Amino acid sequence: MDERIQAGEMIRLLRKTDGISQADLAEGICTQAEISRIERNITVPSADTLFRISERLGVDLNFFYEVRKTSRLNYIEDTFSLLRKFIEDKNYNEAAIILDAERQNPLIRKPLYRQFFQWHEGLVEFYVNNNFHKAVSILENALKIYEPDIHPTETQLQIFISLGNIYGERGMFDEAFSCYEKCRSGYQKLTRINNYQIQIRLLYNMALTLNNADKIQEAAEVCQEGISLCKESRSFYLLGEFYYQYSYSSRLLGRSHMSIEYLRKSITIFEITGNETSKALAEKEMEQLITETENV
Repeated sequence: MDERIQAGEMIRLLRKTDGISQADLAEGICTQAEISRIERNITVPSADTLFRISERLGVDLNFFYEVRKTSRLNYIEDTFSLLRKFIEDKNYNEAAIILDAERQNPLIRKPLYRQFFQWHEGLVEFYVNNNFHKAVSILENALKIYEPDIHPTETQLQIFISLGNIYGERGMFDEAFSCYEKCRSGYQKLTRINNYQIQIRLLYNMALTLNNADKIQEAAEVCQEGISLCKESRSFYLLGEFYYQYSYSSRLLGRSHMSIEYLRKSITIFEITGNETSKALAEKEMEQLITETENV
């Protein structure tokens, strides 16, 4: 089966994104029936018709010829997945390159895609351009791009986490915890959980910020909750990081032996998941902790 996107599919997607009917698109160009046939890939539009359609949809004619080379399994989703990977790996400059390359992509006009795109623009503004106020403004505007009545989007929840992280890194802990609470409240409203990683990420960043705010006991409790969730969802995602943070909290609470135990667990998880950087950091921490314990 041909997995390429046909021009008709893209015309339908762009038309719906712009919120116009087939009749509106057809006016002065062709009949509504012909637009219907084009969108179902029954009819191949002439070059003149395609040019006039592209003008009405606000895209370059060449876009339709380029997009036919693109896999149906979906260029935009693949691009966003790569964007997420760069952000999670803290490769913010690479993320900025993708954002610059895709900024004129007409698919970004779709509200859900635009919300996701602007979320990452805010992160790049903070971590690359070091512009706190502009980053917060971009993220707050992104929250408003698509606001369902029943429950928030998963992207909105993740934007709240990102806002909390940014506030936390600036030492604005009340604002950070307010954002985390909005995420947690919104998450509970979801009628179906598609992505447990959102809650896991929320708990991890809450624990990290609580430790930074010297709320050590609360941080330890959130780490416990996060570890339990990872086990329940059978996920290694951030499990090593939770154990590492739990070790840190235990150490500050004077529980050295527990701290060593959790640090060992974090090293094991980092080894299993191939996270060599975090493993090396935890091993160095382990050496220091054992030396301190032996000298007590």
